[in-house]
Amino acid sequence: MTPRPRAQRVLFVLITLAALVGMGVTASLGRWQLGRAAEKVAYQATLEARAAMPALDGQALRDKLGRAGRWLQTQRHCCTAR
Repeated sequence: MTPRPRAQRVLFVLITLAALVGMGVTASLGRWQLGRAAEKVAYQATLEARAAMPALDGQALRDKLGRAGRWLQTQRHCCTAR
């Protein structure tokens, strides 16, 4: 038994709307992925720039932080009061 002509039109409209919604969601996800790819490329460039920086030695680090600490072996924490 085949559906009546009106039912066929309603079914056609529903399937067409579902396909259009699916296409819209797919396009939206594609744009999101392209945006994420750009973010990852920028993040990778930042990581590479940081990796190319020279390492700080202990004195330079103390000068940069403006304080000096000493390791207290028995208490297992760093005391920076001095």
